[in-house]
Amino acid sequence: VLRRHQVPGTFFVVGTQVARHPDIVRDLAAAGDEIGIHSFTHPQMVKLPRWRQELEFSHTQMAIVNATGHKAALLRFPYSSGVAAIDDANWKLIQDAGRLGYLTIMTESDSQDWDRPGVETIIRNSTPPGDVGSVILFHDAGGDRTQTVAALDRYIPLMKERGYSFVTVSEG
Repeated sequence: VLRRHQVPGTFFVVGTQVARHPDIVRDLAAAGDEIGIHSFTHPQMVKLPRWRQELEFSHTQMAIVNATGHKAALLRFPYSSGVAAIDDANWKLIQDAGRLGYLTIMTESDSQDWDRPGVETIIRNSTPPGDVGSVILFHDAGGDRTQTVAALDRYIPLMKERGYSFVTVSEG
């Protein structure tokens, strides 16, 4: 869908899946999509000791470099999409990741497509109010993504008609 609508994406990847399917990540990067770290095993990061947190980052980084030849600078933690998820424990996690050279990305609009609420709800959840820009979260894994694909196929033309353009997180 992204290719058909000439839209780049930023994919925050789980390292175990990158290790299993490096060709997919290689193809995404070659097509101009941006690759970021989501973790290696998708744990609740704040519950892990610091050494394990760093292992989650470094192992994912190695898998990304193996697949693409490039390091990832962006990071998005599992189970934390918007800034409302930042509490004291998550703030420390963000600071620690920053000291390791990672830029933590938070979203402003969450499609909540993982819950499969229906195409209309996914579009409504993803549409920013007024004409403000937004970092929008969609999921490309975790089961049946039929609603996500259908929603994106309608959402992208709808937002382009409203004057929006689509860029990677770093370009934004």
